Amino acid sequence: MTKVQIKVSRSVYSGLVLFFLMLATGICSADNVNVDIVGQFSGEVFDVAVAGDHAYLVQGQDLVILDISDVAALSEVGRVSSVSEIYGIAVSGDHACIANGENGIAVVDVSVPSSPTIMGSYDTDGFARDVAISGNYAYVADGIGLAIVDISVPSSPTLAGTYDTIGFATGITVSGNHAYVADDGKAIFDGSNGIAIVDISTPSSPRQVGSYGSIYAYGSAVSGNYAYVADYSGLVILDVSDPSVPVLAGSYFSNGDSNGVAVSGNYAYVADGSGVFVVDVSDPSSPVYMGEYDGSNAYNVAMDDNYAFVADSIKGLVVFTISDFSGNYTENPTPEETDQPPVISGTGDKSVIEGQLLTFTVSATDPDGDIIHYSASNMPEGATFDTDTGVFSWTPDTEGNYIVTFTAESNGLIDSETIAIFVTASGATSPGSQISDLSGKDISSTSITLTWTNSQDVGYVELYRNEFLISNVTGSVSTYEDNGLASETIYTYSLLPYYNNGTKGNVASITLSTSSSSSGSSTGGGGSSGGSSTKSSSGGGGGGAGSVEDFANVAVKDVDNEFLRMNANVTYEFTRAGNDIQSVKFHSLKNSGEITSTIEVLNNRSKLVTSDPEGLVYKYINIWVGKSGFATEANIKDAVVQFKVNDSWIEETDVSPESIRLQRYNGTAWEVLPTELVVNTANYVIFKASTPGFSPFAITADATFVNDTDTKLQATGSDQLVNPDQTEIVDHGQTQPERSNFLIPIIAVILIVLLAAGYMYMKKK
Repeated sequence: MTKVQIKVSRSVYSGLVLFFLMLATGICSADNVNVDIVGQFSGEVFDVAVAGDHAYLVQGQDLVILDISDVAALSEVGRVSSVSEIYGIAVSGDHACIANGENGIAVVDVSVPSSPTIMGSYDTDGFARDVAISGNYAYVADGIGLAIVDISVPSSPTLAGTYDTIGFATGITVSGNHAYVADDGKAIFDGSNGIAIVDISTPSSPRQVGSYGSIYAYGSAVSGNYAYVADYSGLVILDVSDPSVPVLAGSYFSNGDSNGVAVSGNYAYVADGSGVFVVDVSDPSSPVYMGEYDGSNAYNVAMDDNYAFVADSIKGLVVFTISDFSGNYTENPTPEETDQPPVISGTGDKSVIEGQLLTFTVSATDPDGDIIHYSASNMPEGATFDTDTGVFSWTPDTEGNYIVTFTAESNGLIDSETIAIFVTASGATSPGSQISDLSGKDISSTSITLTWTNSQDVGYVELYRNEFLISNVTGSVSTYEDNGLASETIYTYSLLPYYNNGTKGNVASITLSTSSSSSGSSTGGGGSSGGSSTKSSSGGGGGGAGSVEDFANVAVKDVDNEFLRMNANVTYEFTRAGNDIQSVKFHSLKNSGEITSTIEVLNNRSKLVTSDPEGLVYKYINIWVGKSGFATEANIKDAVVQFKVNDSWIEETDVSPESIRLQRYNGTAWEVLPTELVVNTANYVIFKASTPGFSPFAITADATFVNDTDTKLQATGSDQLVNPDQTEIVDHGQTQPERSNFLIPIIAVILIVLLAAGYMYMKKK
């Protein structure tokens, strides 16, 4: 056998070595864009959601809210701790839902980012790992399957429906009428068994409509007609234009363990454990690698415009954006438009009394402007439905519950909604009269007990005091004791019943008044149409939203609305010209919801007042917070009013700024409040005063003469927060106090002496 000796030149050898080095280092698959880190927030972060100017982070048992208006300077603005470790988060409007593992889910009010408040919770049967929000429902990946929770009443979430899966549900995405649940081993996003698509158009009875096998799914995102799945080996793209038959469109394999995915424009961002890789998916059949953030342990990613927010368990929250190699930031391009299905506007369940006409319109919109055709299935006998206009009409003759499905179609694409129609017998309690015999009893100076009768179809009742929710009671309960009230104060109670099927009934209301502190308990009266009370507000118990002043006496009215949270500071700010009250601040002791503060600048003394305050009056002003009986020590404390006084009035009246005080009428007499001069501005002197409550006020000053040089004083402290209003006060016809006349007798005596001296001088001449 002849041996053949092959000599490899040094240049060829070097070229081969370089080639394999390029493969080993990844140079052959070089990035197409730069990945630029622009912001970071330290700490362990396991999930993230972004809404508006805020990011919502999961850190152990804490929900942390960051201000992201400047991504280069991320700052924490609020934090709330839950009962156990948080695994997932979703945000919609003023509320967030957190997945609390074995404790189910909790609903958090985030309308004031600096004071997030847990409003209510629901303990699901499984282990809540992830949550999504759509409309009034939270969709929970609950380990044993999908749980759907009604959160329309955030303080009292209720279970709406479930879908049992076989394995362990770990993640969920909702798009339109379908839910996609990462199930790591079975069913919906079915682990190795694939993906199933669940119809959630009827939350009480979700049903599987399609499936796709042989992928390990841990997270997903849906955009247009495609579902982007974070698969164990990378990214899988499915065409879900027909939810009943999902089809593999394309895939991109990575070396990491993909956990989460987000889509923005033509780019998919995939968190794969070792970081986040970016893929161009403008052609779903051929995804193209664009670049990568090299992280340490990326759990999930969320998108906001061109910024990617990465939840990294070691590096914290990392924010990056992508740019081309010239340094120009790359806009996430919009995918080519595809025909979109119509969307039915929520029709909702209906209630009607036997023998009465029920009519409503099913309406839908089409994003492409295509013509929509309607249809209905499972129609009750005798009902009609116009397929062109979507008008449903029916006069039922038999009580019972009827299920009807409506469908909107355009160009072969459909959307559907299934509703329930509840027919009540003509002799039964009609919708809107589930509560009767509403009355008050055992009324004292600090408490009122309500009693009423619920009809049999009442599931629970929301109870409001002065338009603010104070409790939820079940249908089996028909009494409520309201404690901690102010004496001699009027309260309006409203009871909103809900049927057992979840639909609302009609509100029943009653107005009652607490007794004086010196009297005993009494029995009130009233009915579901609203009771009456002989006690009227004196203006010292917290005021009211409606003015008691004559129209001609109100020169300026200014209002502000703020949300009041338990154990949080609140500031109302006022800027209307002619209003000398700049702000009202206090510490809120309860979760009271949105409360209105009203300022009334008066031309003359309030009709609620029976005497004049001491001193010269600059302005008469009414200050109210909430409705009558709200602004009590049970609800607020440490109230401070900041106000201004015009320099021209100070100079005209020759008063000392140091003598200016805020006085409050307490119902029987004027009391001088502790008042502090804060700062001088170009046209005003700013003051603040502490007050025990809200009622008619007067800004006054002592009638003492001062030099002009004394009218400009320095602020008492540099740490006071002031926002002086430079707007000139509008003249609304208020009569200004007359100047003091105490110098006139002295001047007269001097003139007499001078005249006498002159007369004596002339006489000597």
